[in-house]
Amino acid sequence: MGNYPVFPIAEGQKVFLEPCGNAARWHGAKAPLEATITAIKRKYVYVDVPAVHGTLKFFRDTLEYFDACETNSSYVMYPSKEEYEAEIDTREKERAVVGYFRDYTMNKIRKRGLSREALNTIYRLIQAELN
Repeated sequence: MGNYPVFPIAEGQKVFLEPCGNAARWHGAKAPLEATITAIKRKYVYVDVPAVHGTLKFFRDTLEYFDACETNSSYVMYPSKEEYEAEIDTREKERAVVGYFRDYTMNKIRKRGLSREALNTIYRLIQAELN
């Protein structure tokens, strides 16, 4: 199971879906798919997605996509396009930070010009996050 955003839902609500796995290749776009919640039942939420010409099913409690056909496809549901864009922005920043520090020794970091002040700032931010 992944980390899916959970938010209040209602029938008729517009949501945005991020295609993942095989679904991302099928849709071939980074933009989210606009969809509408059509039904909220005891166990599942049904979402009409014009881009897939049908209805997708999500678990009501977790909003995790239910893949009945086991096609290695998934969709992540967001309450708004802004929430989706914020998530993409966060991922890009995480990738940049991890990429900068991946496989570097302190000597290599110093050669790239990471100042002591920048190093101290990064250290304080990490310590604040851990505490």
